[in-house]
Amino acid sequence: MLRWGLAVAWVLVLACGTRVDEPQGVTRTSGAVPAADGGIDAGTASCTTPGKLVASAGSGSPCGMKPVLGAPRTVKAPLNLGTPDGTESCGFIGPSDGAGDIIIETELATLAHGGFRIALNAFDSGGALLGQAEPDLSGAVAIPLRSGWLVEGSLVSPPNSISLYPPSLRAPVESFSADRVAVTSWTPGGGAAVVVVVPFDASCPHSFHLFATSFDGSAAAVFRDVSVGCGLSEGGNTVGRNAAGDVLVVAPGFGAGDLAWHVTPDGIVSQVPPSPVGSLYPLIDGRFANHSPFSSTGAGAWLSTLDVDGNVSPPPCWLASRPDVFAFQIVLGGQAYLAYHLSSAALPPVPQPCDRFAELVLSDGTSCGFIPLTGAQQCSSTTVSVGLDGTLTTLDTGTCTASFWPGVFR
Repeated sequence: MLRWGLAVAWVLVLACGTRVDEPQGVTRTSGAVPAADGGIDAGTASCTTPGKLVASAGSGSPCGMKPVLGAPRTVKAPLNLGTPDGTESCGFIGPSDGAGDIIIETELATLAHGGFRIALNAFDSGGALLGQAEPDLSGAVAIPLRSGWLVEGSLVSPPNSISLYPPSLRAPVESFSADRVAVTSWTPGGGAAVVVVVPFDASCPHSFHLFATSFDGSAAAVFRDVSVGCGLSEGGNTVGRNAAGDVLVVAPGFGAGDLAWHVTPDGIVSQVPPSPVGSLYPLIDGRFANHSPFSSTGAGAWLSTLDVDGNVSPPPCWLASRPDVFAFQIVLGGQAYLAYHLSSAALPPVPQPCDRFAELVLSDGTSCGFIPLTGAQQCSSTTVSVGLDGTLTTLDTGTCTASFWPGVFR
């Protein structure tokens, strides 16, 4: 079944946010604590005028989105790592971990099958280089942990892997590989769910056996290798994990429609009524927004909202009214979403101008306006990132220079 291997006996540091500097730009005060004006801020965030985020309870003291974010810190990823012929190029910017460390991918020489062999570069919140790694990958997705990253990658051989890396990017703490792997986007407190697809399993002789693993923010396995059920194919499966640790798996079915399962935080599996297969994005209330990448706009379409029992309802109004939003994440401690826009005027869709790419939307659908991004020539999912500690990072792929604002969405 799964092939787990302990790579190095290295323990992940669980000090969430210990190296994060004073936030700039968008901030909030949580809990019943003194506010800047001497009052008490204990309330839920709400928008007043465009570009301002305030607390509606307590003193109502502003916790502020500035008209500009201020001067960022910058780091430049080293190129030509292992490629003295100069064929290395800049890849993507990854989300920061819970301690404010950032990660930049660079692409080494093109592989024979058309992919890239990659290098990973990590920097701390002060801009110091933490370490570099050249995993045997041709592509990767970095999921932030409280300290370090969970990296989903396509291996040169075998085809797929999951590895848990410390901030230094020394050899992975733990890794496993399988024929097909799907990973969720992470939740505000950290954590991810992994679905591994195993073909030719005796329990699913004419289909594919799905197994689920759930990690918390420290990369400890909440449950591991839980048998979910049998799916139609190795591709097209999707998985979502909400902040409470509930996991929802949706897979193509056998003529009667798609299949779906709910896995509780303690690993109990039940089959639930499904929605069409799409990408699952956790919502603040614990449900999931289901997104299809296909639509006439080019940005995809929001199909529905799913709860952990499989109940289907229309997508949230704020998403339905923004057909050019292709992805979003929860920010500001669960009080708001950062919605990412594509230009739907052309097919395939093209990046939006950077002043119309990332919109801050409160949980009630109120817009706080667009974030004034700088440091990227084009804004897209590869050049803009907000991490687990709320650090906003943009990437100039021409120079492989990252601009970052520590903790602005914390």
